[in-house]
Amino acid sequence: MPGIVIFDLAETGVVWAAIVGSGSAIALILVFVVARRWVRERHFRKRDRIAVWARQNWDAIVACRIPPLAWRSSPLTRQVVEEIALDRMAVAAPEEAGRLGAFLRDSGVLDQHKHAAQRATGWGRRLSIQVLGRVRDLESLPLLIQALEDPSDEIVFQTIHALGSIGGPETGAAIVARLTRPLVYAPAPVEAALVNCFRHHPEHLIRAAREATGTLRSMLLRVLAEVATADLSGDVIELTADPDADVRASAARILAVTRQAGAATALCRLAADPEWFVRLRAMVALGGLQDPYTIPSLIQGLCDRNRLVRLRAASSLAGMDCLHRVLRLVDSTGDRYALQVLVSELERAGKAPAPGRRAGRGGRPQRTRDYAADGPQVRLRAHAGTGLARVPRPQRAGAAPASPGTIGRTICQSLPGKGRVGAATGPATAFHGAAAGDRRGATRAIRAIAVAG
Repeated sequence: MPGIVIFDLAETGVVWAAIVGSGSAIALILVFVVARRWVRERHFRKRDRIAVWARQNWDAIVACRIPPLAWRSSPLTRQVVEEIALDRMAVAAPEEAGRLGAFLRDSGVLDQHKHAAQRATGWGRRLSIQVLGRVRDLESLPLLIQALEDPSDEIVFQTIHALGSIGGPETGAAIVARLTRPLVYAPAPVEAALVNCFRHHPEHLIRAAREATGTLRSMLLRVLAEVATADLSGDVIELTADPDADVRASAARILAVTRQAGAATALCRLAADPEWFVRLRAMVALGGLQDPYTIPSLIQGLCDRNRLVRLRAASSLAGMDCLHRVLRLVDSTGDRYALQVLVSELERAGKAPAPGRRAGRGGRPQRTRDYAADGPQVRLRAHAGTGLARVPRPQRAGAAPASPGTIGRTICQSLPGKGRVGAATGPATAFHGAAAGDRRGATRAIRAIAVAG
């Protein structure tokens, strides 16, 4: 009849077959997930039991009173014992670390890993190389150096990490020789490995850095800046003229440690470098020299357009002995931001403008009073007022102690404009001057009066 749809039994069979098939697939996936969880739970329970047994009998295992064949036959037991031994070696004293290394050697574990590092491929070789590096086995050095020639970058990178754990100039030379050929690696772990290799022999690294080129030269000089010592031989000053900015920055760090003849002149030249991070390193190095000859360069860095350079220059200037001379020179630049940065750094270091000389028998901080009354900037006068209020004022015998009004007159003179009230007699007058003058400076002056009173 027209309008009535009759379903084909063949088509409905296909639909039911699809439903049954998808349901079966879902059921199989659920069974696989449940079975996998059951197997993993059983594996970890077994591993926990082995770990408890190993820790309870650890002294007997290390002393070989329990024969190695009793636990080496089971791969899981051997893995647990190896992990416990390696974890203890990482934090053990040298005597205990040597005892654990002898245990791994006598039990035959190291021999298995040496064979795997030489014959295995892929993940198995990487694991064995990692174990040899953690044990720091010197007998494994030839195998590890040979592993540097592996075509896999991952295995080479793991080998560099293992050689860095062992350390020594010979292993460092092998790593540098491998880095001269193409290799994809992360710079930070490689630099850490080289630092450990050349920590006590930086003279070998400076020769390798002179012969290297490109990014390898920059990385080797960064490592040299980490391991440099005061007795490092070699002319580092010529590196300050290198066209690579990274090399110049590393040279500044090295000169701060070696302090060779002409280091101050070279660092002053780097203080005017076009690259901001080179100037930053130069400011840090100049602060370490503590040479008054470098004050003009530090003041130039105090006026730098980069904020980090200004902060480092201020930190270096704050360590100078001739503080008042530095303040006058900074004020002569006419850069009010430079003076603010320097005063903030002095305050942070606890060296805010303080009495430089005493006047008369009363011991008054004459220079601080001068800064409070006629300082070059509002903030400097405010800091001087705070210092003046906190300086102890010994009195002559029979003399009356200084009143808050006396201190208030000196501090309120530091306020600009109408805030300079010569007849101020106390906190009330200072507060009245604050309304007409600079608020920040007046607030500091009022706090100083409160401390004094």
